[in-house]
Amino acid sequence: MSTFHPTEKLVHLIEWKRKEMIDSAHQTGLSSLQTLTKSIELDHLLNLHQQASTKNSDLKLEISV
Repeated sequence: MSTFHPTEKLVHLIEWKRKEMIDSAHQTGLSSLQTLTKSIELDHLLNLHQQASTKNSDLKLEISV
């Protein structure tokens, strides 16, 4: 059984959601409710990743000071 670092798992989820959104856009169109919902979900995951990255950067700065 493989284990993922939380950030790695988040990146995997982002990649999966991006693929779902692209597939949805091809099937239902760019402005369909399904595609827009996937886009919002992807935005949420990207925001979480950004927050995690910022916290890690801040932590590294605190440790090095």
